[in-house]
Amino acid sequence: MKKYKQSIKKIGLLLVIFSTLWSFSVLILSSKKYYSQSINENANSLKFEIQKILDTRNHSSWTEQELQNELITHNIDNAEQITISELNSTEIEVNNVKKIETFWKFKNFQKSFNKQFLNFEITLKHTRNLKTNDLVSIVKIQSNLQQIVNKEFKKPWTSASLEQAIVSNNIDVAGGISVKAVKQQESRSASYEWNSSEWIFVGNGINYKDEITLIHKWLTKIDSSVSISQINTELQNVLDNNKNSIWTKQKLQKAVNFAKLDQENAILVEEVSFKDERSWTGDEHSNLWKFIGQGNVDNDFKYKNETTLTHQWNNKIDSSQNIFYAKSQLEELLSKKINEGWTQNDLQTAIDNSKIDKIGGIKVEQVEFKSQTSTDSLNVDQWKFTGNGTIDNEFLYKGQITLLHQWNDYKDTSKDIGVIADLLVEIVNEKEDKNSPWNQQQLQDVIDNSKKIDSPGGISVSEKIINQRSSNSINEVQTLLFIGKGNENNNYKYKGTIELNFNWTKIENTTQSIFNIANQLQNIINKKEYKNKQWTSLALEQAIIAEELESTGGISITSNQKENNNFSSTGGAQQTTWTFTGKGTIKNEFKYDGQISIIHNWNDKVDNSFNIKTIENKLQNILNSDAYKDKKWNAISLENEIINQNLDIANGIIVQELETVDLRSSSGGPHQTTWKFIGNGNSTNPFKYNGEITLIQKWNNYQDTTKPISDIQSKLQDIVDSAEYQEKQWTLAELQKEIDNTFGIKQITVKSSKLNDNLDFYSWKPEPHTDKYIFQGNGNGSNQYLYKGHVELEHNWNKRVDTTIDFTKDKEMLIDLYRIIGSKKGAWFNEELKLTIEKKYGKNSFEIKIDDSEDLQQIQLTGTGSIENENKYKGNYVFKKYIIGDGINDNFKIIYLDSKLNLSYQTYFDFEKTDAIAILSLATSENSVKNFKGKYMPEELPTQIENIDYMFAGNPNDKIVGIENWDTSNIKSMKGTFENASKFNQDLDKWSLINALTIESIFQGASSFNGNITNWKTNNVINFSSAFEGASSFNRDLNWITSNLEFMINTFRNATSFNGDISNWWVGELVVMDGAFENAINFNCDISSWTTTKLESMGVAFRNAKNFNQDLSKWDVRSVGYHSMYDSGADKWQSNYKPRFNN
Repeated sequence: MKKYKQSIKKIGLLLVIFSTLWSFSVLILSSKKYYSQSINENANSLKFEIQKILDTRNHSSWTEQELQNELITHNIDNAEQITISELNSTEIEVNNVKKIETFWKFKNFQKSFNKQFLNFEITLKHTRNLKTNDLVSIVKIQSNLQQIVNKEFKKPWTSASLEQAIVSNNIDVAGGISVKAVKQQESRSASYEWNSSEWIFVGNGINYKDEITLIHKWLTKIDSSVSISQINTELQNVLDNNKNSIWTKQKLQKAVNFAKLDQENAILVEEVSFKDERSWTGDEHSNLWKFIGQGNVDNDFKYKNETTLTHQWNNKIDSSQNIFYAKSQLEELLSKKINEGWTQNDLQTAIDNSKIDKIGGIKVEQVEFKSQTSTDSLNVDQWKFTGNGTIDNEFLYKGQITLLHQWNDYKDTSKDIGVIADLLVEIVNEKEDKNSPWNQQQLQDVIDNSKKIDSPGGISVSEKIINQRSSNSINEVQTLLFIGKGNENNNYKYKGTIELNFNWTKIENTTQSIFNIANQLQNIINKKEYKNKQWTSLALEQAIIAEELESTGGISITSNQKENNNFSSTGGAQQTTWTFTGKGTIKNEFKYDGQISIIHNWNDKVDNSFNIKTIENKLQNILNSDAYKDKKWNAISLENEIINQNLDIANGIIVQELETVDLRSSSGGPHQTTWKFIGNGNSTNPFKYNGEITLIQKWNNYQDTTKPISDIQSKLQDIVDSAEYQEKQWTLAELQKEIDNTFGIKQITVKSSKLNDNLDFYSWKPEPHTDKYIFQGNGNGSNQYLYKGHVELEHNWNKRVDTTIDFTKDKEMLIDLYRIIGSKKGAWFNEELKLTIEKKYGKNSFEIKIDDSEDLQQIQLTGTGSIENENKYKGNYVFKKYIIGDGINDNFKIIYLDSKLNLSYQTYFDFEKTDAIAILSLATSENSVKNFKGKYMPEELPTQIENIDYMFAGNPNDKIVGIENWDTSNIKSMKGTFENASKFNQDLDKWSLINALTIESIFQGASSFNGNITNWKTNNVINFSSAFEGASSFNRDLNWITSNLEFMINTFRNATSFNGDISNWWVGELVVMDGAFENAINFNCDISSWTTTKLESMGVAFRNAKNFNQDLSKWDVRSVGYHSMYDSGADKWQSNYKPRFNN
């Protein structure tokens, strides 16, 4: 209890200085005695006295608090104005005895200290023998050891390398700490493998004792490829696609790549052997091919090892064609018999002798089909022709075809059409228009109507060839085909076919209407430099040529005389009509024909008028003239006054009345009239001003119609005495509102004359009560209010109401009081706790009684509020408080409240199964709470805590009270801190991550989170993996420094709302970003400036990032070995925007 006694002495000393109360006279005398003794000491004696204290311990160390207590005990520093700090400790050896030298600094700069010792600073040495029990527990350097373990993340440690690292980092001497491995685990992600191992660090008694177990995590690449023999079937299918020739290595390699069994050239081919099964060509062959998978740990190819497969093929060629290709020859052969039918033998012989195929190549069969016309003259036979060609013979045709043979008994008397060739030529050349070809129907009509040739339909005409011209004027040849229809079945005269040519010349007119360039000509006319001057014909022609609309002479230009020139001497608005005539015809190369007229409006007159706003004050002075203070201007009078004051001439300024507003509802009173003044000046007249301005005339013709408020005194008293307020007091706000509702807003103002009670501070109302109110009418001759004067009325009422609050029934308040009580590590003093509670709940709110035991305080709070005072709270409640000391066991105590407000503590960190709604005090070890589901935390985070991994994982609350102002600058790991806290959404902008190394999974699954973390200091963070995975509401700009970032695995995966600005991230150390933006369907931030020179893996990085379309083509991805499906489902991403991989 020394600490408590010294605090009592403090209070006593303060009371000596500032109080004259007789009850503290003994303390005053005691303090005077101390100063009378101290003033005779000099600095050397002080140094001697403190050294004597230090030397009292030969085998144990001092703490700052123990030395402070000793200074008080020896009357050296009763006021605690000397600050004590430990500088450093060194191990030495004297006569084979190990000792510890510790240097201590004692300093005072307090003006209230005695004059002899004002402003001094001394350093003293304490020497003690080193004993085994002086060894420090290795737990004290847990964070230092963990930092060493975390430095290596690309390979595992060995015991020897870890021990060497401990020595090189000056943690301990060689042999001081031994290290041994416990176990190793691994977990795979894409083409990387997370490994973890546990190491036991054992203090060997030199500087440290005990042992501690730490975890080391590192990332290694893995070979995810499988044996190529798993795709033997697919490779064999590739081989079998070529059945009739041998593969070359180049063609087979290309076919394997095309099959997309793996990435291009990820499977290489190699010929093993060739075996010819026969000694002649054109038969079965086989050869062996080796397929070699290139997959290994350094790439993302699918297959490794090799496999050998056989390719079987033959080089026989089936050159036979479908017999359909011989159809015309067969039809021609059939048609040789016109007046009789074929027998099967005759037709087979004719086929064999026809050289259509070799003998036996085509087999003929007659189909059971015969048709004969009604005249018994036309017969039809059906014949089937079968080609016998196969790969094993030399016949030309295969397949079958069925043809019809028509024949009759008639004789053909028609002549060959060639006998009338000259007549046909004559008819063709009779065409008058030699500049166009014959129309087929036109020529057919001429032939049919010609009596010299044949009856209609006897000769058909068709066009065979039309030569395509290559320029605008060329000789053309039209080839016409005349077909005689005569045969034994009709009476036409001619048969056969003849071709005749018709020579003609086509000349194409390519000129266009000049109207096609009307807009271009108007744009030239309207050029800015001709806004105030007239064009000349020559200038216009040169402008047309410069715009490449036409060449010289292609367009002639004329104009009319100037029109509407009302100011020939001084200039003014002008209008010139220009006529443009196109000279293009079929006989020249000019582009345009026709004529168009275009108007050029221009003005060489300058407008010298001024904006009317320049005389705003003068116009306002006219409106405000004394003669019109009680009446309204009229427009004519205003215009005349403007002329009288020489502001402008007649009609120079036009005046319009816009509106007049009466500011009172009764007759007479204030008004305001809005006038518009319009200046008519421009370049065409001598008026001085242009533009317009709106000004207000205020005038008043009021008569005072207000009434004395005494006229409504009885009505006011009725309101004051209303039944609702017979047993309670009016507040001014309530009474004013009722008056406003009855008589109108602001008509009457209510003031208090005398109130018996102060309702704002007391929780009771004495009886009887009489309150007086003044009712002030706000009307006068210059406003619209109806009543003037004032009247004072009384309100008599009688009621006592107790408004105190029973705080024991307010769970939130009890929790808050528990948090205040639990905020201190040590025990409370009564007065200290009273002052702390009063800061929030008001002075004298509670009476406090404290019962102390060794590890527990029972604190009874009694609310002092009652109907007789102004205090708000009543009730009685006993709170418990655990006293946390400095022992090693105390460092691991976590004090908490359960849902029934029972106070408990536990020394293990996992709160997954603990019923805890509030944590009042955190352990002061490196690690801290995990899986806390409650709503309340301490407002200060112990500086010893360096790890808040999974602290609020699965927390169901949207806000966790107390964490918003935490100083997190010592935190090194935030892995999973808010993982699956699905409702959490709290600003954490005051958190500092300046020493954090990992925020892996910090908000993973926090689906509601969108708190402010824009400016977090993330300078040292290495691992962002899964930081926002599944944080589907998060969408904040992240102005973070990422200079040490190496891992972004799944960082924004399934962050479906995220499109924050991360364009300024510098990621030059980034190694892995697999799945970084997978399913981030709204993400489309420009990250093209990212530095990716060290990036090795980005598999599925942008998979299903459906809106992403940024240009990453300049990313340096030469080190990227794995990028499988990085862009799968990123539908909007243009291919030319994607990274350029080497593999």
